[in-house]
Amino acid sequence: MRNNGTIYDGLNEKRNKYNQIKNDNESGHVKQSKALHDSSVEFQSFLQNNNIQGAKVFLHELNKGLSIDIGNSKTVVLMDATGSMSHLLQNAKNTVKVMFSRVCAVLSKKGVSSECFQLQYCVYRNYSSNEDKILQVSPWTNKPDILERFMENVRPEGGQGNEAIEVGLWHINKISQNDKISQVILIGDCPPNTIDNIAEKRGARSSYWNSSKFSSVEYYERELAKIISKQIPINAFYVDNCAKVKFEEIARLTKGQSGFLDINSSSGADRLTDLVSTEVLRKSAGEDAVKLYREMYPRSYT
Repeated sequence: MRNNGTIYDGLNEKRNKYNQIKNDNESGHVKQSKALHDSSVEFQSFLQNNNIQGAKVFLHELNKGLSIDIGNSKTVVLMDATGSMSHLLQNAKNTVKVMFSRVCAVLSKKGVSSECFQLQYCVYRNYSSNEDKILQVSPWTNKPDILERFMENVRPEGGQGNEAIEVGLWHINKISQNDKISQVILIGDCPPNTIDNIAEKRGARSSYWNSSKFSSVEYYERELAKIISKQIPINAFYVDNCAKVKFEEIARLTKGQSGFLDINSSSGADRLTDLVSTEVLRKSAGEDAVKLYREMYPRSYT
């Protein structure tokens, strides 16, 4: 009975902690949704009151696209979307609008166009997933609504220990043939697959993978060597210490940054917002913009 009680108490504590973090993150999402609702109500009032100018300004801001001649920075946010990463994926969805609004506010103060950057969100899983789920990719954009819609269709699933980071690196190499990638932000909780992992995990369905678009994916070190040759920095942030060694190695070899991202905490959403915002600003407007960001949005966590 004592053992059962101890096990139950431990499980109950973890369940309560998980639900608290989830509630905190959802509260942030509710605030963002309310802001969007209020904006929609304002637009409705423009229409009801025949305020044509107000409606035009609203629609212009909502549908504003990228300048054709812009020389912008391009950041790929590459995230683990396996079963253990539910908090990361929820926070990635919840923080899009906050992150964009902060980045644009800092750029405005620096006198820099808000169209100077683009992002692409990518999620990777493992070979237990099918071709359409092992890697999912958003369009390039600087509009938060597009990334939100993309994340709405991403669910945590699968996982087989070490993850198929090599598929994400393969994607970076593929798109960098036509686009100049400024940086990659890698977030995950497991190291990349070893050579033996890949052979074992693909083995049962080797014919399936050999006929897929990922047939040419190589071991992560080989994919990484191509990225190094293109001088694309990878900022690798690990959510669990089991990924620490490999993520630090990936960052060091590509001349990026590495560190622990405590996404599974009540401040996880704030940490993710600060991480992506500062890295985007660093590449699009320099260190002074990062400094200004930290002055305008001081951390509420330690």
